[in-house]
Amino acid sequence: MIDMSAQEPGKVQQQAEAALAPTLLAVVGSVAGTLVTVALDKSPTVKLIGAALGAAIPPLIAAAGRFSRLRLAGGVVVAVLALLLTYVGFTVPEAALGLPATFPVPTPNPTDPPKPSPTRETAGTIGKCEGQLCIEVHPAQVHCSSAQCDSAVEVTSGGKTRLRIGDIEFTGDIAERFAQTGNCEHEVLIEGEKCSITIHVEPGPGGAAQMRIHQNLKAPASVVSLEADTWTTPTTPGAPLPDFTLSAVPRCSVVPGGQISGADGLTLFVTVRNKGEGDYDHLVPFNLLSDTGLSGGGHSAFGSGSGSTGMQVDLAPDDYGMVHLFTVTVDPNDEIAEENESNNVLRLRVSLPNRPKQARDVACSLT
Repeated sequence: MIDMSAQEPGKVQQQAEAALAPTLLAVVGSVAGTLVTVALDKSPTVKLIGAALGAAIPPLIAAAGRFSRLRLAGGVVVAVLALLLTYVGFTVPEAALGLPATFPVPTPNPTDPPKPSPTRETAGTIGKCEGQLCIEVHPAQVHCSSAQCDSAVEVTSGGKTRLRIGDIEFTGDIAERFAQTGNCEHEVLIEGEKCSITIHVEPGPGGAAQMRIHQNLKAPASVVSLEADTWTTPTTPGAPLPDFTLSAVPRCSVVPGGQISGADGLTLFVTVRNKGEGDYDHLVPFNLLSDTGLSGGGHSAFGSGSGSTGMQVDLAPDDYGMVHLFTVTVDPNDEIAEENESNNVLRLRVSLPNRPKQARDVACSLT
């Protein structure tokens, strides 16, 4: 008599080995089918079909011969198992690493309410990130009534990359009514650092404008919406008037690549004062123009003591090695009534050397 108990473990091992081979072949076929469709840059659905066909072909081949129905049933189980292993083997790592999905991934029912996604923007705040470079501007809208605006604007760097603030300009229907002071323009902020912009408004008709804060993001400038009420300041006959004058202890400097555009910057330090009996508690416009075509402009507060305004122009490579005669004018369009309109001009002679490699003062003098 044959001892069946002695042969049973051997049969079990042979059956396990027999089942393992087609399973491995099916998995290999499924992965191969997937890789072929990936190489052909097909859609996720086509890639899933390729994986299914690759998993089914080896079991179908193995189904030929005796007991074909039984072999086919077993082949179907093997193909499904191989496809499942392939699907999980691709989808789980891709989801964990945030990579594009190879196979179709079930999505929530469109009728289900969308889940809220995290965002850096909150009510009243303009927020934008590009990688590790982030800017936050608060508030997003400012209203001005007469000479007062309801809030200063705060700019915050929220990323590890340094935030570089460029020019701050005003656009819109009543842009000429607005000006700004503060410590933001042309500043560089590290993560968590803040700067502030104070908005000033001149008399005029009501309306809207925008303050554009240029920065080193690829996105457009950050825009703050501005609204101003109609504000008029009738002149009382015989009332004292201001008198704007310009002075300078001549100092000029060059900063290679110092402008937000990447251009070199020339700065002339000029003091604007009011020597009239009448008060003027707003910023005053100025411009500067050289005999070689360099120009710039902006708004200035009044200096006290040794305080001065840095008036800037961009420099091109051809501007070096030359002498430039600058005319600086305050209230250039005579928009503000003054005691004396003839003393609003200052002239400076600036000698530029060859382009320096770092920031340095350059020779300048009154003319």
